[in-house]
Amino acid sequence: MLRVLLVDDEPLIREGLASIIDWNSYGFQVIGTADNGRSGLEKIREWKPDVVFVDIRMPGISGIEMVQQAKEEGFTCKFVVLSGYSNFSYAQQAIRLGMESYLLKPIDEEELIPLLERMRIKLKQEKMLEKQLRDFGSISESSKWKQFLLENNRDEDWLQHFRRDTFYLASMTALNDTSSEQITSKLHDGVKEVFHYLWKHDTLFMLFRNLQFTEVKQQLHDLTVSMEDRSLQFQLIEDKNDIDSLPSAVKDLHCLQQFTFAYGDRLILTENDLKADEGDPFEFSKWLEQVCLMVEFDQVDKLDNHLIQLQFYYQRKKYAKGRIIAELIDKMKSIYQELSKSNHSLTVWTNDELVDRFTSAHQLADIIEEIKQQLLDLAHQINGFASDHDTIIDKMKHYVDYFYAKELNVKVMADLFNYNPSYLGKKFKAETGSYFHQYLDAVRITKAKELLVGGSDKVYQVSEKVGYTNQDYFYRKFKYHVGISPKEFQKQSRSTESIKGE
Repeated sequence: MLRVLLVDDEPLIREGLASIIDWNSYGFQVIGTADNGRSGLEKIREWKPDVVFVDIRMPGISGIEMVQQAKEEGFTCKFVVLSGYSNFSYAQQAIRLGMESYLLKPIDEEELIPLLERMRIKLKQEKMLEKQLRDFGSISESSKWKQFLLENNRDEDWLQHFRRDTFYLASMTALNDTSSEQITSKLHDGVKEVFHYLWKHDTLFMLFRNLQFTEVKQQLHDLTVSMEDRSLQFQLIEDKNDIDSLPSAVKDLHCLQQFTFAYGDRLILTENDLKADEGDPFEFSKWLEQVCLMVEFDQVDKLDNHLIQLQFYYQRKKYAKGRIIAELIDKMKSIYQELSKSNHSLTVWTNDELVDRFTSAHQLADIIEEIKQQLLDLAHQINGFASDHDTIIDKMKHYVDYFYAKELNVKVMADLFNYNPSYLGKKFKAETGSYFHQYLDAVRITKAKELLVGGSDKVYQVSEKVGYTNQDYFYRKFKYHVGISPKEFQKQSRSTESIKGE
């Protein structure tokens, strides 16, 4: 609907004009009235009508003066003069001011309707032309920014307009199939301070002009909240740029975009978020052994830490998405293979299922969650403490190899595996040649030797780590098995390593 304002100091004229025809049926809506030129000018400023019918002679500011002031202020609405005087001088002024028409009071319905139809067509054409020009200007400006930022083509005259400005550059990638049209429509409402948008393929570049970094980051944060779409990730360069350094910042953004898969759980990714390739080395064989034992012996509450280690490993390595997926598929197959050695009837994902599940994930965190759910399912299937007559001793030894630091004895093991303690102790001795406590001591002393040689722990710390809470008892056991005290063993071992190093 085209909006109409009626300005006349005579109430009967205002009311009569408002009701003389069914305005809506001709595409118009009377949005209000004013009883003098000053009030009319205020309402033009406030409501920005498309058409204003104005009495040419009113007390205070005349209709001519009101129209003149409105045009000087840049308002482009159509003006129709109303007058009770057939005076050509008024018509001349109206024409000079570019008024649409000149109607004599009382208003004739047959004269008003053709005028409205002409104005409706004219306004529609003007609005269409205005939109085309606006779109052309936007396209032209967009083209210049695209050539400069993405193709490094410089227009020095155009760049001069931005020499005194500073910029921050961000980009946005969609981790799923959200369309650019959906995103753009939301962006127009969500980011008020963005200076320029630029799409390239499925990536949106966002340019912020003369803002502080905290303001830019807050804008992006607010947008992530308002869009309610966890599949979108923003990449943000933290350095402030002048116009000349922007193409280099685009290259930095491209680098950040390579990590959207590994860091997909970050809503706003900056260079400072990237983990350096440092810290404890990730030994997959050790990790695999520990994870399989957790699954087999109902220690799934500890899985989260190991899965976080796995996620951090791939974030530090900065591998591409394809390589991460391929390696994680291979790791899952290794877990299946290891667990199947003592659990032959496991139901696991096929190779095709692994590929489908992992390749359809939008981010590394999704795959880690898939792995967790599969491991929980395997733990539920296995029940590692359930065993038959032929496998019970192997499972006991397997348990001791991993949980040697716990308080263990035959009774504890019998309770875990639901056996009679006396029977289990005799069976263990018969199959291994050692009593259970002898086997446990041998495992603990072997682990203690490894810690004394390869670590920086003191003797009492090693004692506790391998399951001996009494240090004197640990000394006696160690000397019995090794022939010397833990302290002497540590000293000799380190002396030998020092000689080798020379």
